[in-house]
Amino acid sequence: SGFLGLMKILFHPTMVREKVADLRTVLPPNTACLMYRNKFYCLNEGNLPFECRILEDGQLEPVEYETFGGILDFPVSAHPRIDHNGDLLFHSYTSNTEIVQEQGNMKVGRFSSETETVESYFVPTTEKHISFAHNLLFT
Repeated sequence: SGFLGLMKILFHPTMVREKVADLRTVLPPNTACLMYRNKFYCLNEGNLPFECRILEDGQLEPVEYETFGGILDFPVSAHPRIDHNGDLLFHSYTSNTEIVQEQGNMKVGRFSSETETVESYFVPTTEKHISFAHNLLFT
């Protein structure tokens, strides 16, 4: 995760924002890979999916962070699943206080490849307890 990743975890997002404009893109996508809709994505916990092209020599060429046409506006986990309809199922969590105040700290989401929409659902938490689900959520 590197230095900026540690900053994201340890410091308030407004302090990190002085160095990183978009907190959804702060960490290198080095946790998992995903082929979805004929695109190759590199993933990291708490970021947007990062598209790469696989070149003929096997090297990766970076493309960009994926928002599916601007409709995905929050980070996703590095362990999404594709259901039988071709929808992308994922969970999302963040420590970004601005997003937490607006949307909570955890969501479950579905990107529909048919309708080009994202449905997301807030996962309730309490003041003393945090709900956390990992890739077991969809298996």
